[in-house]
Amino acid sequence: MRQFFADARAAVRWACTVEGSAGRPLSARMLDRSRPRGDDWTETATQAGIVWRTLKPLSGAPISTLVARMAPRTIPCRCRRACCKGERTSVLWHDAIEILCASALSAGLACRRYAERQVLLVRIYGEHRTNREIAAELGLDEHTLGRHAKDLELWIGLRGKEGVEPQAWREATDLLTGAGILGEQESAES
Repeated sequence: MRQFFADARAAVRWACTVEGSAGRPLSARMLDRSRPRGDDWTETATQAGIVWRTLKPLSGAPISTLVARMAPRTIPCRCRRACCKGERTSVLWHDAIEILCASALSAGLACRRYAERQVLLVRIYGEHRTNREIAAELGLDEHTLGRHAKDLELWIGLRGKEGVEPQAWREATDLLTGAGILGEQESAES
């Protein structure tokens, strides 16, 4: 790849944006700030594939935490049905949440109900809801839900440097640096 990303977050965000961009207008994709400068749009899919291939050793929960953090939650929908809001859930983001739900169960967390794990993960990765609202919706005790949310946040790594997500970012940085993808971005004039 001719162009470089400043850090792993920029590379993953860009690859997720390209992956979920089928519903975005070409003009919006061309002006995407996370895209390396100076590239022809025809090279973009290939370069996104290189980023994904480089990150392939991260599988399951680690790559899913990165995707859930960086992929757009929704993408435009142009189905023109009367019931449509004009956007739909990104398949990439949804699949990452599903993998995290299964991984959280296999990690032995106290949160055994699928619906509870899914709603808590959706809250962690972008939806602004309180534990009180979620507990009322699911018919659970708010304090129990709070303990389960804390366990899930500890496992993901939101409460410190240990956890699946911080480790995944360190590994992604190492993999992308080793492949020569991370570094100083060249100017568009070069």
